[in-house]
Amino acid sequence: MNPILVFIDCQDKVEAEDIGRALLKKRLVACVNILTNPVYSLYFWHRHIEDANEIIILAKTFDEKWNEIEKQYQKFIPMILQEFLLFPSPMSPKNILRG
Repeated sequence: MNPILVFIDCQDKVEAEDIGRALLKKRLVACVNILTNPVYSLYFWHRHIEDANEIIILAKTFDEKWNEIEKQYQKFIPMILQEFLLFPSPMSPKNILRG
């Protein structure tokens, strides 16, 4: 059971809140931070450089929950548009899930 930080891109605050609440309700994450000021993103899409404003979710959880998080996320975002990353966290497990 290793702590991880999941980074999720969302189209807007409503989508971010919906995803965050769903992950919390199923106890797949301990905490969701929603960065409500949009980030300006540049990316390749169909061989062109595109841009967009996005809302970011930072979710704290454990690696054993990753597969279920991915399944929940797929319910909100079409597979072709999904973008999320996970990072190992230096936090100790006892500090992550207190709730």
